[in-house]
Amino acid sequence: MKLSVSILLVAALSAVCVFPASAQESQSPFQDKPVIGLKQQDTNSRIALARKLIRARDYQGAADVLETAYESSTDNGIIENLLKTCYQQLKQYSKAELLTRRILQRQPQAVGSRLNLAELLAKQGKIEEAIVQYRAVEKQLDSKNASNQLLIIRSMIAAGMEENALAHIDKVRKGIKDPTLFRLERGGLLEARREYVEAAREYIPVLNQDSTRDAGNAERKLLALLSFPESAEQVEDVLMSFADSTAGQRTLRLLADHYVKIDRFDEAFAIALRQDSLSGGTGTPLINVMRRCRERQAWEQVVRVGEHFLEHHDDPRFGIEAAFSRAEALVRLGRSRDAIAAYDKIAATNSHPRILGDALFGIGVVYSEFLHDYRQALVYFDSVVNNFPQGNGYLNARQAIPHCYLRSGQLEEAKTGFVEIANSKAENDQLEETAYFLSLISLFANEFDSAAAGFRKLMVDYPQGMFVNDALRMVLLFDQAGEDKALLGDYAAALFLQQQGLTDSTRAKLGEVIGADNRALADIALFDLVELEMESADTTAALVAIDRLSTEFEDSYYSPLGLKLKADILVGAESGIDQARDIYRQLLEAYPDYPFVSEIRARLRELLATQEVG
Repeated sequence: MKLSVSILLVAALSAVCVFPASAQESQSPFQDKPVIGLKQQDTNSRIALARKLIRARDYQGAADVLETAYESSTDNGIIENLLKTCYQQLKQYSKAELLTRRILQRQPQAVGSRLNLAELLAKQGKIEEAIVQYRAVEKQLDSKNASNQLLIIRSMIAAGMEENALAHIDKVRKGIKDPTLFRLERGGLLEARREYVEAAREYIPVLNQDSTRDAGNAERKLLALLSFPESAEQVEDVLMSFADSTAGQRTLRLLADHYVKIDRFDEAFAIALRQDSLSGGTGTPLINVMRRCRERQAWEQVVRVGEHFLEHHDDPRFGIEAAFSRAEALVRLGRSRDAIAAYDKIAATNSHPRILGDALFGIGVVYSEFLHDYRQALVYFDSVVNNFPQGNGYLNARQAIPHCYLRSGQLEEAKTGFVEIANSKAENDQLEETAYFLSLISLFANEFDSAAAGFRKLMVDYPQGMFVNDALRMVLLFDQAGEDKALLGDYAAALFLQQQGLTDSTRAKLGEVIGADNRALADIALFDLVELEMESADTTAALVAIDRLSTEFEDSYYSPLGLKLKADILVGAESGIDQARDIYRQLLEAYPDYPFVSEIRARLRELLATQEVG
């Protein structure tokens, strides 16, 4: 039988002191007369023990210890505060009330204790008694001091006396003759009453306080109301009614952000135009909407807003951002030639070296990643490296050059480029990537011993790196292939074809490895085929390969990885959600040490939440 934390800790201290039994909730936890003779060191020991129990969440055990200590130290503030914590956690409000009354006997002017007493009374349903205590506090505090009155309001809200809090807010506003006081508190109370329009009207004026925390809180509350179906339409109307007021600028921005979030882009764009007009045509609202669209990867809208900004504004602060964002969006939309033209225009209209370097690098990326014209990509990357040796464009182009050579099948040139990076003052992540690809090049050149040594060294040098799992996979590959160099060469050829983007050839070469007489690498090749089909968006072919992997190679390291991908596919179809959920659960139980565990747990939580909502 396991002993509780409380019993173990009390037993450990039994050589120092013995504790009497604690009082019950219905009885006074304190003696009428203090116990004489308890030394200060014993009190300190009891306090230390109580803190240990509280950290262990054994609040009852801590309360028992503290009640005994309090009998001989009734003016010890540390004990009182710790006791209050225990009683609150245990919801022993009558004990907390008795303790607070004793504190007030000693310190009758303690406002905090009297407010605490009022809250405790309210939590026990003693509303009239709580009101008496609040009135006593009112007499103590300056009725014209808003900060003091806020203490009462927040205490009433904490006590669940919302109607009393609302009445007190109105009373203080009238007394001080300031109808703008306590807007956040009053708005929250009105929200609880589902009076969303009035709640929004309380929050909106606070948005003008740009430099205060209250303004941020008001914005978050309004966004929450906009996200709640029951209140969204009403709050939208209220926000629009403030558009031409002094609160209009931030109100409109809030509304525009909301419309982008819910994919109502036409309305977001219209709001941005209106806000831009009110702000004197600075273009800032358009940039804000463009940024929000970029965050949501709404690339059509990025192009739309960016083009409007570039046509109607020439502010150099945002013009470059708009131009680059538009060019990036064109790339994402597959409009490669339009993207090249956009980057060309940036280069033609700007003379700053960094801007020129970034624009030329952008063109190189289009040729390399989307048009697969590596020769032309190298022309642009070389131009950046040789002519604009500063900024991100230079660093990125330098890193891209060896990749271009590798994808075009020029291994020696690729190796030279990676070696140059390795010998430079590159960042750790760049050095790790370089080490991985140098080892990969050795594999493609059938230099298997050199490749294996390189992958193992990477695992030692970068144990927490981005490529350590890929390196481990390669190390396992060498172990499985053993002495069959021909098989290893066929597999390396498949990976080389994949690096060059030759999908059909890669698929055929992997098929050769899978069908080879020596099946040592068949499971790895099958898993690679699964990933290849996933990248090609052919989920049917991917599922066929996964089923073959899990059937023919049930004990393979890659079989669970394949099943995880199968569940990922199934979860995208409504009819497959239950099966996907079952696969995820089986994988968690059977393979708790696999790298996908955290991702699967998160996915299961999402599925559970969706099921509960449905």
